[in-house]
Formats: sequence, C-alpha cells, structure tokens
Amino acid sequence: MSFSVSEAKSLFSSVFELYKKGANLEAEQKLQELQEAFIDLKSENLELREELLELREKLKNKEDLVYEAPFYYLEEDDTKDGPFCQKCYDDQQKLVRLIEVDQYAGSHYCKVCENHFGYKKPFNPGPINI
Repeated sequence: MSFSVSEAKSLFSSVFELYKKGANLEAEQKLQELQEAFIDLKSENLELREELLELREKLKNKEDLVYEAPFYYLEEDDTKDGPFCQKCYDDQQKLVRLIEVDQYAGSHYCKVCENHFGYKKPFNPGPINI
C-alpha cells in the first residue's frame, strides 16, 4: 500500500477529525493504514538509496576505468588497481579482480566467468648437464 504525500496529509486530517468526533476505532484503523504506508515508504526509500549508491559507485568506476588490453584497471591519484576481467565488465559492468596464474607469464584467470587471459610461459628446461 503506497500513498502520495497529499494522500497521507488527507489521511492524517481524517484521523484527526475522527478522533474529534470520538470515532476512536475508525481513527485507529486509519492510523494503522498510515503506519503500513510509512513502513512501505521507508523500505522503498532504503532500496532507492542503495540503488543510488550503487549507481554512483558505477559512475565513479567508469570515470576511473582504463582499458589496457586485455585487462581493465582503476586509476585514481596516480595509483593503479587491477587487473579486472574484461568480459565481466563488458557484459555486466562488474569489476571482478583477476587471479594471476603461476604457470603462465602474464596470465590471469577470472573465477566468475572462468576465462583465461594472457600467454603461456616459454618452456625453460634449466641447465643441461653433458
């Protein structure tokens, strides 16, 4: 149940008038309606605030995001954070930190989309004894 501000004012006025007339039961029912509407509004307000924070963070990230193939990095105040997965960001605008894979030079792995980025290390058998 959702009310506009004008509807809420009207309902408060009717509650006041009902109390003045001595119709306490009806007034209490109207107050309960107002309470339910208030709880709904608070819940909606909280959801909207969370969404706003998320959108602000995405906007900030977009401003600081730099693409250096095949990775994304966040650059802010001469600091570079990352690398982040290109596929996850391009598909869903999610910054997913990549994991460096030891057996591959410059290779990284994304646990979310399970993609590999980079190149295999050249084979180095070590010193040969003759």
